[in-house]
Amino acid sequence: MKENRMPTTNLLLAFSWVVAFIGTAAAVFVIIFRFKGITSLLIPLALLFGSLCLAILIRMFANIGQMVFDLKISVSGGMQSISRELEKISCDSKETNQNVDKIKAFFEQIKRHLDLKNNAHGSC
Repeated sequence: MKENRMPTTNLLLAFSWVVAFIGTAAAVFVIIFRFKGITSLLIPLALLFGSLCLAILIRMFANIGQMVFDLKISVSGGMQSISRELEKISCDSKETNQNVDKIKAFFEQIKRHLDLKNNAHGSC
C-alpha cells in the first residue's frame, strides 16, 4: 500500500533530521574543540539531548498532522458512502411506495368488481 503523505509532513520529517544532525554536529564540535575535562562534557551532552528532543517533537507534530489528514480523508469517504446508501434507500422507498399504490389500486378494482357482482345478484 502506497503511503499518501502530505507535503507538510515530509517537510517536517526532513527538518527533524536536519535538527538532529546539526545538534549532533554541534555537540561533536564542542567536544573536540572545547574539551577541558570531564565536566566540560555536560554542555555538549545537553546540546545533543536538546536537539534530539526537538527533533522528536517535530516528528511528533508531523505524525499528528498526518493522522489528522488521514482522518479527514477517511471521514470524507465515509460520508460519501453514507450519502450514496441514503440515496439508494430513498430510491428503493419511492419504488416501494409506487408498488404499494399499485397494489391498493388493484384491490380497489377487486372491491368494486365484487360490489358490482353483489349489487347485480342482490337485485334479482
